[in-house]
Amino acid sequence: MTEEQYLLLEGQIIALDILYKDSSLFSEQLQSQFGKTSFDEFILLILFKRVIKFLRAYIILIKNGLSEPSMSIVRSIFETDLLIRWCIKDKDNVKKYFKEGKSSAIIMLDNLTKNKYFSTEKQKTIEEALNKYNKEKINFTKWKDIAKDTGMLEIFNFVYPVLSAMSHGSLMSISGQVEEKEISIDSDFVNISASLPLANNFVVDCYTLCGEWMYNKNIRPVPNLLTLLLKLDEIKCDE
Repeated sequence: MTEEQYLLLEGQIIALDILYKDSSLFSEQLQSQFGKTSFDEFILLILFKRVIKFLRAYIILIKNGLSEPSMSIVRSIFETDLLIRWCIKDKDNVKKYFKEGKSSAIIMLDNLTKNKYFSTEKQKTIEEALNKYNKEKINFTKWKDIAKDTGMLEIFNFVYPVLSAMSHGSLMSISGQVEEKEISIDSDFVNISASLPLANNFVVDCYTLCGEWMYNKNIRPVPNLLTLLLKLDEIKCDE
């Protein structure tokens, strides 16, 4: 990305820096008031904190013109946005999310111990701990199913294939350069320009979802797809 191209995006990048600072402060505010007695709130706080970390990483990447890595970060932000909506929608989803994660961790450790990757002492300790847990395999709920359950399917179908292509490095993500037979920095500018509204608006959605749910037990309406793609949304959260 050239200096001239960067200057064209500078205002949006500054807006993201402000969003990061505001989100960090809001996260601290939420942590001081919620999550101490409610596991559901605690999970939401963890997910919101995750989004803020990914936003910071995204800002660093786009400032350095790294489009494909930054698009992979937007995918992670979007997935976390879906999880927040899913957990807010139904308390049973929080339990399911926790059980799925716990199951994945147990299965991973079980596989590692079977292959003797640890020292003898550590191997024995982990095996003893694993024997206390149910090793039933619980598959993680598919992202498309979460999107459908939360009313985000239209957005999912439009943005997720592109974000996944960037993350996986499939031909879809590099087809333009293949056709032109040129590794061009213009592709970075195009990709970053397209991803900026998505990154901003998914973070704003997470921010507002958490705020409205914690304070008012309201669920923010699903964002408009056209607005999501074309303009930077602003924080609107009544406490």
